[in-house]
Amino acid sequence: ILLNATVPDELRRRRRTSSDGSGAISSMELCKELVSLILGSEPDSAALLLNLVDEQSHAPYWESLEHETQLSLATIRIAGTTSLLLEDEVRTWVLTQLQSSIHSEGAAGAQMIPNEWLMEIVSACLESCGCDVDALRQDTS
Repeated sequence: ILLNATVPDELRRRRRTSSDGSGAISSMELCKELVSLILGSEPDSAALLLNLVDEQSHAPYWESLEHETQLSLATIRIAGTTSLLLEDEVRTWVLTQLQSSIHSEGAAGAQMIPNEWLMEIVSACLESCGCDVDALRQDTS
C-alpha cells in the first residue's frame, strides 16, 4: 500500500509528468523489480497487489496497466512460479488475450501477441501441471 501511494507511476510503468510539463515513462525494468519485490514478500502478496486501486483512475491495479506492461508482468517468475497467473483476474485476462489473438489473426488493427510471450505462457501452464519443461526444451534443441 505504501508503494501504491509513493510510487504509483513506477508501479504501473506509466508516464510521470514533471513540473515543467514534460513527462517520461517509467522503465519496464523498474516496474518489474517493484512487482517482483512485492510478489516475493509474502504468499498472498499477488492478491494484495491486484487489490490496489489507482488513485488517479480509481481502477484496480491490473486494469490500470497498459497492455505491454500486462504482458510483461503476467510472466514474472518468483521462486519458479508465475505468481500472477495463479490469480483469477490475470488468468482471465490471459485467456481473453489468447482468444482475441486467435479470432483476430491477420485482421487489420488486431493487437499482436508476441510469440515469446505465448511460449512463456504455455511453459508456465505446463510447469503448473508438473511437466518438466526444461526437459522439453532440451529435446527440441
